[in-house]
Amino acid sequence: MDATVKLNFLVEDGAITAEATVRYVKTGSGLGLQFKSVRSEDQVRFATMIKRLINTALADQRRATSSPMV
Repeated sequence: MDATVKLNFLVEDGAITAEATVRYVKTGSGLGLQFKSVRSEDQVRFATMIKRLINTALADQRRATSSPMV
């Protein structure tokens, strides 16, 4: 933990380069990152990606709570 990682990934709108610190690791589940920097030319794409992820998570949560139990 507390390792610094450089991220290069592709989203719908293009490429994003960022630097983050690993804050926690959940074996078999994932990890938590604290973003430290995002290239200035990638900041709009990064913000758009975060909004998209939040909206997707909220929609999934609404579907899960409104679905009848079987």
